[in-house]
Amino acid sequence: MPRKRSHTIGYLRVSTSHQDTTNNQADILVLAHQHALGQVRFIEEKASGKTPWRTRQIADVLHTLTKGDALIVSELSRLGRSMLECMEIRLSGNFRSAQLPDFPSKQGVS
Repeated sequence: MPRKRSHTIGYLRVSTSHQDTTNNQADILVLAHQHALGQVRFIEEKASGKTPWRTRQIADVLHTLTKGDALIVSELSRLGRSMLECMEIRLSGNFRSAQLPDFPSKQGVS
């Protein structure tokens, strides 16, 4: 039986159309390369951090994750508005079987 190929998802969220995701994409690609996670598929959305995560695209992304997949964000603030929300996301559904690589601080990415 063929082995399922794992996926690496780079999640990019901005709050306004004036924000740019270019630097965040670069940070995610560096991290994916450092952890040998292969090709990154980016999911971008414009949504306020005040919008509950279950109504944002991140909920759909989490629903598609399976064992061995990796989800990368450039900063925890892009994932959730508070540490509690980030922990709730981390503990939800399929994300428990996916990996969340250690993220360096913004100063640690070159």
